[in-house]
Amino acid sequence: MTGFVLAAGFGTRLKPITDRIPKALVPVCGIPLLERAINFMHKAGCAAIGVNSHHLHDQMEAWCARSSMPVSLFHEADRIRGTGGALWFARDFLARNDLFIVCNADIIAILDLAELVRRFAQSEDLCALAAVPADRDGSIAYEPKTGAFIDACANNAVPEGAAQALFYGVAIYRREFLEQLTADDFSIVPVWKRARQNGLSIRVYETPGVYWKDTGSPSALAQIHFDRLDGRAHLPVAPDMIVDRDRAIAAPSSVGQDRLDWFGRYVWCDIGDVPEQCSISHSIIMPGSVMARNTIVTNTLLSPWGICAL
Repeated sequence: MTGFVLAAGFGTRLKPITDRIPKALVPVCGIPLLERAINFMHKAGCAAIGVNSHHLHDQMEAWCARSSMPVSLFHEADRIRGTGGALWFARDFLARNDLFIVCNADIIAILDLAELVRRFAQSEDLCALAAVPADRDGSIAYEPKTGAFIDACANNAVPEGAAQALFYGVAIYRREFLEQLTADDFSIVPVWKRARQNGLSIRVYETPGVYWKDTGSPSALAQIHFDRLDGRAHLPVAPDMIVDRDRAIAAPSSVGQDRLDWFGRYVWCDIGDVPEQCSISHSIIMPGSVMARNTIVTNTLLSPWGICAL
């Protein structure tokens, strides 16, 4: 099985951080989003992983060269191609195996992907869209009895009689889906609709109760850290991180107790060198950040690439 990570975007809502680092390389709980996505698919059985890139490609290329798992990088040098265009661009790579998984680098999703793949493999579906049922504000509409995909929900408009769900950027495909793609495709939604019109099964797979978050904004990115502190998001963290759920703080084991005493609640600190008399509360301190003595950090996402208010 093959995996493919969509990682070419500009990440404009995370500026100024993404002016200097690709969004896919932004760390969440100390681990880059791209690394989490690769591990997610590798654990589900993907032996080959592809990644597309555009923005700050040189950094993506350097990171993939250092990756412990081989990664095939698809540089969309001239333009961002959208999901449909990205799959067309990488179609020869994706066609190596009967099944392939596609996920967005900027989504954190905690689910049993291997079980979803098993469910899909036993079906006759061409594509499975993993989604959480929604009463309103869904992103995709589908037949409530069969799960058959109908359309994207534009401007919250849902076709009469349809159910709606939040698609969180994880999809499983059979190799034959690639025959539905054309060189002119950008968005993947028209390709799903084209396949459906050709009598093929594009189905929404409901996964109620799954934890997932978009990392598009500083506040959303920070919330994942806070959810990890609260025990709602069971994400792997670096081995040297100490997570204290009672105090809602996390820091490397090298940070002394005297420094931790200056932490308020909901602090995720990924640096071991915390200067004296620094007051930190409701904030994220990313790896590589530098703090001066007597710094007060509140409601802030601090990184080596920029600072964002929460």
